Amino acid sequence: MKNASNPVRWDVARAELVNGGRVAKKGWREGQFVFKQVPATIDVEEIVPKMQSLPESVKAEFIYRLENPSVYSPDMEVPKMQTISYVEQFAYVDIDNTITSFQEPKSSPNSKEEWYILDQY
Repeated sequence: MKNASNPVRWDVARAELVNGGRVAKKGWREGQFVFKQVPATIDVEEIVPKMQSLPESVKAEFIYRLENPSVYSPDMEVPKMQTISYVEQFAYVDIDNTITSFQEPKSSPNSKEEWYILDQY
């Protein structure tokens, strides 16, 4: 792999993801990688209706929650319902730029060194 580290265990690769890096698994094709999505807070009223990545039913639910902040929890703070948040989410990128969610593998002291840290210059 171009500009890749020597193989490392998942815990080392995960630390790189948390710091904004990219990693790839041994055996993957050139161009496939995982990254950690940058945490973001999205305004429900202004941005959510324009989001192409959310089905209409999900957009409607977020608007409903905005308009009825205590419907699920009587003590819910109104400001919390004004946004949606992306946190701690890993994503896999395929060679055609398709992005899907990535399930974090289980890590153990005996994990194989099968991950590469990309962008090593």
